Amino acid sequence: MRRRHRAIDAGAKCCMNSGAHLPAAVAQLLRELIVGGARSVWLIGSRANNCATDRSDWDFLVFQTEDPIPTTARQTGVDVLCVGPSGRVLLEGQPEDFGFALSDLQWTENERGFASYRGKRFVEYPEMQTIDADAPRFHRPHLRAQRLWPESHNDDDA
Repeated sequence: MRRRHRAIDAGAKCCMNSGAHLPAAVAQLLRELIVGGARSVWLIGSRANNCATDRSDWDFLVFQTEDPIPTTARQTGVDVLCVGPSGRVLLEGQPEDFGFALSDLQWTENERGFASYRGKRFVEYPEMQTIDADAPRFHRPHLRAQRLWPESHNDDDA
Protein backbone atom coordinates (compact mmCIF):
# COMPACT_ATOMS: atom_id res chain seq x y z
CA MET A 1 0.00 0.00 0.00
CA ARG A 2 2.88 2.35 0.74
CA ARG A 3 4.17 1.95 -2.80
CA ARG A 4 0.74 2.95 -4.13
CA HIS A 5 0.80 6.18 -2.15
CA ARG A 6 4.35 6.86 -3.33
CA ALA A 7 3.03 6.49 -6.89
CA ILE A 8 0.44 9.18 -6.25
CA ASP A 9 3.16 11.40 -4.77
CA ALA A 10 5.31 10.69 -7.84
CA GLY A 11 2.32 11.51 -10.04
CA ALA A 12 1.89 14.80 -8.23
CA LYS A 13 5.61 15.51 -8.66
CA CYS A 14 5.59 14.75 -12.40
CA CYS A 15 2.51 16.90 -12.88
CA MET A 16 4.16 19.74 -11.01
CA ASN A 17 7.29 19.32 -13.14
CA SER A 18 5.12 19.93 -16.22
CA GLY A 19 3.67 23.09 -14.66
CA ALA A 20 0.48 21.45 -13.40
CA HIS A 21 -0.77 21.12 -9.83
CA LEU A 22 -2.47 17.88 -8.82
CA PRO A 23 -5.61 18.83 -6.84
CA ALA A 24 -6.50 16.70 -3.81
CA ALA A 25 -9.70 15.41 -5.47
CA VAL A 26 -7.72 14.21 -8.51
CA ALA A 27 -5.10 12.54 -6.26
CA GLN A 28 -7.95 10.75 -4.44
CA LEU A 29 -9.39 9.55 -7.75
CA LEU A 30 -5.95 8.17 -8.69
CA ARG A 31 -5.83 6.28 -5.39
CA GLU A 32 -9.26 4.81 -6.15
CA LEU A 33 -8.10 3.66 -9.59
CA ILE A 34 -4.96 2.02 -8.18
CA VAL A 35 -6.70 0.36 -5.24
CA GLY A 36 -9.44 -0.74 -7.67
CA GLY A 37 -6.94 -2.92 -9.50
CA ALA A 38 -5.51 -0.79 -12.28
CA ARG A 39 -2.52 -2.46 -13.98
CA SER A 40 -1.19 0.98 -14.94
CA VAL A 41 -2.35 4.60 -14.94
CA TRP A 42 -1.14 7.17 -17.47
CA LEU A 43 -1.53 10.95 -17.59
CA ILE A 44 -2.50 11.94 -21.15
CA GLY A 45 -3.90 15.00 -22.89
CA SER A 46 -2.94 18.62 -22.39
CA ARG A 47 -1.51 18.19 -18.88
CA ALA A 48 0.94 15.53 -20.08
CA ASN A 49 1.88 17.62 -23.10
CA ASN A 50 2.63 20.96 -21.42
CA CYS A 51 -0.25 22.76 -23.12
CA ALA A 52 -2.84 22.85 -20.34
CA THR A 53 -4.71 26.01 -19.41
CA ASP A 54 -6.42 26.88 -16.14
CA ARG A 55 -9.61 25.39 -17.59
CA SER A 56 -8.09 22.12 -18.85
CA ASP A 57 -9.47 18.87 -17.55
CA TRP A 58 -7.42 15.89 -16.35
CA ASP A 59 -7.14 12.93 -18.73
CA PHE A 60 -6.07 9.47 -17.63
CA LEU A 61 -5.66 6.23 -19.57
CA VAL A 62 -6.08 3.25 -17.25
CA PHE A 63 -5.08 -0.27 -18.20
CA GLN A 64 -7.16 -2.75 -16.23
CA THR A 65 -7.51 -6.50 -15.88
CA GLU A 66 -11.04 -6.67 -17.35
CA ASP A 67 -12.61 -5.11 -20.41
CA PRO A 68 -14.41 -1.85 -19.65
CA ILE A 69 -18.15 -1.62 -19.34
CA PRO A 70 -20.21 1.57 -19.40
CA THR A 71 -20.06 3.35 -16.04
CA THR A 72 -20.88 6.77 -14.67
CA ALA A 73 -18.13 9.39 -14.88
CA ARG A 74 -16.46 9.66 -11.47
CA GLN A 75 -15.70 13.36 -11.32
CA THR A 76 -16.34 16.55 -13.30
CA GLY A 77 -13.17 17.77 -14.97
CA VAL A 78 -11.57 14.32 -15.08
CA ASP A 79 -11.75 11.96 -18.07
CA VAL A 80 -10.89 8.33 -17.34
CA LEU A 81 -10.38 6.15 -20.40
CA CYS A 82 -10.34 2.48 -19.44
CA VAL A 83 -8.48 -0.14 -21.50
CA GLY A 84 -9.12 -3.87 -21.10
CA PRO A 85 -7.03 -6.88 -22.12
CA SER A 86 -8.78 -6.96 -25.52
CA GLY A 87 -7.49 -3.45 -26.27
CA ARG A 88 -10.99 -1.97 -26.15
CA VAL A 89 -11.05 1.63 -24.79
CA LEU A 90 -14.10 3.23 -23.21
CA LEU A 91 -14.42 6.65 -21.60
CA GLU A 92 -16.23 6.57 -18.26
CA GLY A 93 -19.65 8.15 -18.63
CA GLN A 94 -20.03 7.10 -22.28
CA PRO A 95 -22.13 4.29 -23.81
CA GLU A 96 -20.58 1.11 -25.19
CA ASP A 97 -20.86 2.25 -28.81
CA PHE A 98 -18.50 5.17 -28.10
CA GLY A 99 -15.64 2.73 -27.43
CA PHE A 100 -12.69 2.29 -29.75
CA ALA A 101 -9.56 0.16 -30.15
CA LEU A 102 -6.30 1.14 -28.43
CA SER A 103 -4.58 0.51 -31.77
CA ASP A 104 -6.43 3.59 -33.10
CA LEU A 105 -4.17 5.66 -30.84
CA GLN A 106 -0.98 4.02 -32.14
CA TRP A 107 0.05 3.66 -28.47
CA THR A 108 3.77 2.92 -27.97
CA GLU A 109 5.35 2.66 -24.51
CA ASN A 110 9.02 3.14 -23.76
CA GLU A 111 11.11 2.04 -20.79
CA ARG A 112 11.41 5.51 -19.22
CA GLY A 113 7.79 5.81 -18.11
CA PHE A 114 6.52 7.61 -21.18
CA ALA A 115 4.45 6.61 -24.18
CA SER A 116 3.73 8.21 -27.50
CA TYR A 117 0.34 8.18 -29.17
CA ARG A 118 -1.76 9.88 -31.80
CA GLY A 119 -4.54 12.02 -30.41
CA LYS A 120 -7.85 12.46 -32.16
CA ARG A 121 -9.64 15.80 -32.18
CA PHE A 122 -12.49 16.93 -34.36
CA VAL A 123 -11.53 19.68 -36.79
CA GLU A 124 -13.81 22.62 -36.11
CA TYR A 125 -14.98 24.39 -39.22
CA PRO A 126 -16.80 27.74 -39.10
CA GLU A 127 -20.58 27.49 -39.18
CA MET A 128 -22.22 27.89 -42.55
CA GLN A 129 -18.92 27.18 -44.35
CA THR A 130 -19.10 24.76 -47.24
CA ILE A 131 -16.76 21.87 -46.48
CA ASP A 132 -15.13 19.82 -49.20
CA ALA A 133 -15.99 16.11 -48.94
CA ASP A 134 -12.24 15.35 -48.77
CA ALA A 135 -11.62 17.81 -45.91
CA PRO A 136 -10.21 16.13 -42.80
CA ARG A 137 -12.71 15.46 -40.02
CA PHE A 138 -10.04 14.83 -37.40
CA HIS A 139 -6.70 16.28 -36.43
CA ARG A 140 -4.25 13.53 -35.32
CA PRO A 141 -1.44 15.20 -33.32
CA HIS A 142 1.56 13.25 -32.02
CA LEU A 143 1.34 13.35 -28.22
CA ARG A 144 3.04 11.86 -25.19
CA ALA A 145 1.77 10.20 -22.04
CA GLN A 146 3.40 9.87 -18.64
CA ARG A 147 3.03 6.73 -16.52
CA LEU A 148 1.90 7.48 -12.95
CA TRP A 149 1.38 3.90 -11.73
CA PRO A 150 3.35 1.75 -11.39
CA GLU A 151 6.41 3.93 -11.23
CA SER A 152 8.32 1.45 -13.42
CA HIS A 153 7.67 -1.73 -15.37
CA ASN A 154 9.44 -3.68 -12.61
CA ASP A 155 7.18 -2.54 -9.75
CA ASP A 156 4.49 -4.91 -8.61
CA ASP A 157 1.18 -3.51 -7.44
CA ALA A 158 1.58 -4.56 -3.83
